[in-house]
Amino acid sequence: MISSSDSTTSYEEESLPRDVILEILSRLPPENLLNFRSVCRSWLSIIRDAKFIAKSNLRNENTNGRIIIITEEYPNPYRGLKLRILSDTNPAIIQDNTKLVSAHNKSMIGYYRVMSTCNGLFCYAGVQDDYGIQLCNPCGRWATSIRQIRFTNYLNKELYYGVGYDPLTNDYKVIKLMPPANWTSPPTEAAIYSVKAKIWKRLNDRLPSETPSGRSIFLHGNIHWLAKTVSPPFKIEFIMLFDVCDEVFGEIELPEIDERNKYTSISVVKGLLCLLVTEICADNRICHVWMMKEYGVVESWTKQCTVALRKDITTCIEVTPGGKIMCSIESNAEGNGKMLYVERTPSKLVLYDPETDQYRNAGETLPFRPAFSLEASLELVDGSGAI
Repeated sequence: MISSSDSTTSYEEESLPRDVILEILSRLPPENLLNFRSVCRSWLSIIRDAKFIAKSNLRNENTNGRIIIITEEYPNPYRGLKLRILSDTNPAIIQDNTKLVSAHNKSMIGYYRVMSTCNGLFCYAGVQDDYGIQLCNPCGRWATSIRQIRFTNYLNKELYYGVGYDPLTNDYKVIKLMPPANWTSPPTEAAIYSVKAKIWKRLNDRLPSETPSGRSIFLHGNIHWLAKTVSPPFKIEFIMLFDVCDEVFGEIELPEIDERNKYTSISVVKGLLCLLVTEICADNRICHVWMMKEYGVVESWTKQCTVALRKDITTCIEVTPGGKIMCSIESNAEGNGKMLYVERTPSKLVLYDPETDQYRNAGETLPFRPAFSLEASLELVDGSGAI
């Protein structure tokens, strides 16, 4: 007779062969994998392995799109940032009222917003004053604070941030920009922060004179913003980029569009640089989706589709990783999408799929805090900010 003590073996001794475990785990979404790190040492080793991360991201690249909704109008930094996370490809709510908590975010006061997305992370920072910066992983449910660096004459000037990954040093970098408020203001100030070294470095060479517009995105080693001039007619004229490895600025030309249209946002869609252009008509919004088929080649800009949205759509936000057009409907809007200026109320978030010509309601968003999208990813940045 075999005693219970003789028949007891560890979980890892009874586990499947490593290659089978690798195959199974690589098919799971990042949220599950991040939770499975505590199962055993061998699983933790697998999930933290760079080759496994690349395999997992590649295998799930068409299902990893996430819609992130901030669920508090005035988030309290002492309680953490509450989010709702939805799937880009199906109606499922992946996480509801997820709380991202940083142990050192007491300086997160004032008006702040989502500034940048990169590899499943986003940067949350103050708009005008030098309050706190947070680097957040919504799927991993953590946030880490980054100490500030002061610019001169920073009061009442808008600040912009970008996040990028440097594969040469295995380091995430955060760039901070303070462009001129107008053509008579002092020139741009810029600094870059190394997450690994935890230090800021000021940038002084060949700084751009244009002002970033909207949230930045990361692709092919570069951080990208739509850029507008600081002198009349204050038009968006190109995409400003920052090379994270070489730490230099550059430009990408935009496709020529009709003067009636408006450059709305840039995003990463199925690994390609995507541009959303909105035409505001009397009755509705017409969206033009452009894709850069060959990165950096201006001639490869291709108009993917042109769609006339429902008449109740009031705002076109961006194109999601899965190719959906994210829109909002103000509840105090008339049937033709025009705003009635009454008490602020939540907006309805809508995803439109150009391929199927179908709309999907995705819940509510708060006034002045539109939802945003990113690709869920297994990243080796943990809640302490270490890589």
